[in-house]
Amino acid sequence: PNTTLTMTARAGNTNDLTDTSWGMWTQGAAASPVDLHVAVLKPNKAKTNHTLVNDSWLQVQFAFQTQDAKLTPKLKAFDIAYKCAGAQLAVDGGM
Repeated sequence: PNTTLTMTARAGNTNDLTDTSWGMWTQGAAASPVDLHVAVLKPNKAKTNHTLVNDSWLQVQFAFQTQDAKLTPKLKAFDIAYKCAGAQLAVDGGM
């Protein structure tokens, strides 16, 4: 009530966050869980031949908003599950 927590994400092929090869930010998602692969995360294209590339990096950001100065939204935890090509599903606890 009167608070929101929204998550956005983008994929990239480098750990340099200023590199222009990073994909566009997803639209904000307030529901949980969020399936980035199926729903909203767009893969990047190679600069030279515009084929899809396997992005190695994921950047996630959370926006905390409140309409009541006495209330603060809280992020208790988040988990990221990923699957590399030809590998078993791995889960990495974010917090």
